Amino acid sequence: MKAISCCGIVCSDCEAFSETCRGCRHEAGAPFWVREIQSDICPLYAACAVEEAREDCGCCRELSCEEYLTLKDPAVSDEEHAKHLKIMVDLPRSS
Repeated sequence: MKAISCCGIVCSDCEAFSETCRGCRHEAGAPFWVREIQSDICPLYAACAVEEAREDCGCCRELSCEEYLTLKDPAVSDEEHAKHLKIMVDLPRSS
């Protein structure tokens, strides 16, 4: 079974997915990488799951908000980010 975050990232496809990081939902919005953005919690998880009490971003009428579009892994190119966004937007909407 795939572990999918509220924003649509497939956590179980990440090479860091293991006993160390079980994905956004399991980590209550604080997967390993939030330290890289100098935060305690993913801003998308905070907005979606905490502030709005939604299951995922696909339930939000504001998808794709500015936060959703601009939160980007600095290790990927803009083209790769655009490709990831397409997948991420489609997954929560289809859930």
